[in-house]
Amino acid sequence: EMQQAFNQYWEPFNVVGGRYIEDGVTKKAYGWKQFKRWEWFQQSRLDPNGEFPRSDINLIEWRDYLNSHPEANNRLFSTSNWTYAGSNNSAGGYAGIGRLNCIAFHPSNVNTFWVGTPSGGLWKTIDAGNTWTTNTDSSLPVLGVSSIAIDYTNSSIMYIATGDGESDWNSATHSAGVLKSTDGGITWNTTGLNWSVTSELIIRRLLIDPTNPLVLFAAAKDGIWRTVDGGNTWSKQVSGFFRDIEFKPGNSNYLYASTHKVSGVGAKIFRSTDNGLNWTQVHSFSSTAVVQCEISICAANPTLVEFLAVNPTRGMEGLYRSN
Repeated sequence: EMQQAFNQYWEPFNVVGGRYIEDGVTKKAYGWKQFKRWEWFQQSRLDPNGEFPRSDINLIEWRDYLNSHPEANNRLFSTSNWTYAGSNNSAGGYAGIGRLNCIAFHPSNVNTFWVGTPSGGLWKTIDAGNTWTTNTDSSLPVLGVSSIAIDYTNSSIMYIATGDGESDWNSATHSAGVLKSTDGGITWNTTGLNWSVTSELIIRRLLIDPTNPLVLFAAAKDGIWRTVDGGNTWSKQVSGFFRDIEFKPGNSNYLYASTHKVSGVGAKIFRSTDNGLNWTQVHSFSSTAVVQCEISICAANPTLVEFLAVNPTRGMEGLYRSN
């Protein structure tokens, strides 16, 4: 049905390679190539009935495979000794040879913290970063981790936003939603916010209410999501291409959020005064000036809100401040 609607729309234009000729002028068929890429990607992933797969099918099939092939678990781990022999820099214009998306600290043990990678899973250290281990190679079908949230009342309860929130949003490792662990990250399960990676969604920021650990927020490509039951169910509170979200220190009723530039519309700033139930746009940037911005609120002076703005060439556009 989707293919039929697409083909009927473009049939009069005789599109070839994403372009068509009208009145002797070659024009670009906006959206044609994007659909064709999506179409190619989806065709091999439909089930025998022509339906899209369920959102957590990767996780289900991966676990079924490991249960039916116990020998596979042994192949995932090695006792071999490896010596570092690579370079720690790149001549290709980047400062390093890889990225880390996020970091989260144990609420009471300063030597224990976790980092999330764009496509290498979740890593943990218990000795202040001297050594690192990961178990997500065998437990997560999507290895991008863009944000980590740890329950400050029980460090065994953790949440991760899957996917790569720092890459180019159109070519990133896409999200399978929010996963939850109740054993300190050893095993992970889907929450009520779960997608198929074919939905091409991303979560950039995951945040726990500082006064109620059952309340979480996810700033995602399709809006701001909120849960009040520890991730079992989620509701979208506002639509948009959201990138960052932060609480006002000392008052969890106040939240601030920023969007990503979309379709020529510059980044915007939103605010909530009722714990994220309702949102109001309080500022907007020119589409030619700001494509995204990061939020910071001063703990010593909670009325001071600052935004670090990024220009279209991915450089710093400026620092904005509200008192």
